[in-house]
Amino acid sequence: MAYQGFVEELPVGQDGLNGAENLALVLPTQLTDALNISYASGALSRDGGATHLNGTALTGTPTVIGCWDWFPAVATQRTVALTSNGNAYKDTGGGVFGVTLATGKLWTSSSIPVFAEGGKEAAANNAKLFIFTGQEQVQVLSADGLVLADITAGTRPADWAASFPYCGANHEGRLWGGGNTNAPHTVYFSSTTNYEDFSAAASLINIHPGEGQRIVAMCSFKGLLIVWKYPRGIYAIDTSSPTTANWRVSRIASTLGGAGPRCWCVVEDDILFMDAAGNFHFLSAVQEFGSLASTSISKRVW
Repeated sequence: MAYQGFVEELPVGQDGLNGAENLALVLPTQLTDALNISYASGALSRDGGATHLNGTALTGTPTVIGCWDWFPAVATQRTVALTSNGNAYKDTGGGVFGVTLATGKLWTSSSIPVFAEGGKEAAANNAKLFIFTGQEQVQVLSADGLVLADITAGTRPADWAASFPYCGANHEGRLWGGGNTNAPHTVYFSSTTNYEDFSAAASLINIHPGEGQRIVAMCSFKGLLIVWKYPRGIYAIDTSSPTTANWRVSRIASTLGGAGPRCWCVVEDDILFMDAAGNFHFLSAVQEFGSLASTSISKRVW
């Protein structure tokens, strides 16, 4: 006998992920946990599969904790991967990751590597890939090199001797880094002629010391360096003046912060980021007192 009841549509997940710890703030149409889902078809569905870049797993089957699509020269493309066993590998296009760039480093499965491209300060200089993990000295891959090396000891910040920066970025022709535990509210910047040279006496900026726990993320955006602290504090460094002494730090938010080093992405004219509570926000360029404002997209449907 054919079914004669009613067919009801269940409102499941149409409004995306809500990471709020207070479940009273989560609507029935929101998700509290999501993995490999897609809204591409206009409905909630499982994300499609993918083809392995490497057909054979890396030796020891470690977890890949970070990858970067690296172009050290014109028409030269490489994939750099960091793994949970403290190693780093480079693939030259065949998907075998046959070049071991580093072994026995201190990063683990809980590390969140941040990659920043730099170098090429002059035509004869190599392009460089900088890797920040917080557990290991900043690593540098020069051009299409075969090994990772520590950032130059003689010109890196003295504060980085035994406590390492958690995040970094390329901003306005300088390499920036910060979040090291011995100075958690300080950002450091290189010279414009050498991305590994932080030796100038005034090559650091204190970002509202005492607010939040530490700097966890940074992003170059529309001529400003946006800096997030955990669990609260968002700031913009205006570096438009050619005189570093005139650079100015503005607080964007004192009640919101960043979830971690890769909590943000640039989306056209905005930055989408996740706060420490798991909510998503837009950091929009607006004309509010000539600064920036943040708006929550997790709470727009409330």
